[in-house]
Amino acid sequence: MLLSNLCSKPIHIVAYAFASLALLMTSPGRCQDSAKTTELPSPTYKTILFLGNSITLHSPAPQIGWNGNWGMAASSADKDFVHMFSKHVERQQDSHPKLIVRNIADFERSLSQYDIPKQLTELFKEKPELVIIAIGENVPDLTAPEKQTEFQESFDKLLQFAKTHSDATIMVRSCFWGNEIKDRIMREQSKAKDIMFVDIGSLGADPRNRASAEREFTHAGVAAHPGDRGMAEIADALWMALQNSSKAPVIK
Repeated sequence: MLLSNLCSKPIHIVAYAFASLALLMTSPGRCQDSAKTTELPSPTYKTILFLGNSITLHSPAPQIGWNGNWGMAASSADKDFVHMFSKHVERQQDSHPKLIVRNIADFERSLSQYDIPKQLTELFKEKPELVIIAIGENVPDLTAPEKQTEFQESFDKLLQFAKTHSDATIMVRSCFWGNEIKDRIMREQSKAKDIMFVDIGSLGADPRNRASAEREFTHAGVAAHPGDRGMAEIADALWMALQNSSKAPVIK
């Protein structure tokens, strides 16, 4: 209401108008309610399932100079990307999630021959709220069209199994050592099923992210794996993608 209009009204009406205006300005409840925004609670992940290969988990293999039982070739278990990612989660929700970590390199190598229900059903009975699929590096060469089709169909079945056997948020990451054909297929299949796809190919292309940049290894294959820096970069990329996604559920 303009002051010029107030001056033409009876005194008691003017006084009432100013009193009402003052009440609105000084009432914390009414002013705050008008500016209040609804904030959703952060998601809580009680159980996280990781399906990967040697970068995710590799048992001791002294014959190639690897004696750890975690993601090759981090210097310790708490430095691999699984545990680095878990630290992000723990900091946000102030509780440590249960981690289920499975190496499914056999899937990569056998594809259509891999019995997904037999190998993975028990894992999904744990009812994970978050599933991270980190594979591709061990898939054989896909230059032949029929091999591309086999990988596409097999990967589609893996994603479909994960979706139908859980209500989890699912994330797929690209190959650490970027591969145009494999990454394209995983990206397309993830998009078709409305699943998050995280491209980390640039990380493997940076020599600083390889274990060979941090210490010496007798086996070139082990040395090419992500070191502590590379593992942290993978974890950060996945965490950032999850934070920027609207797919993250609120679990009570």
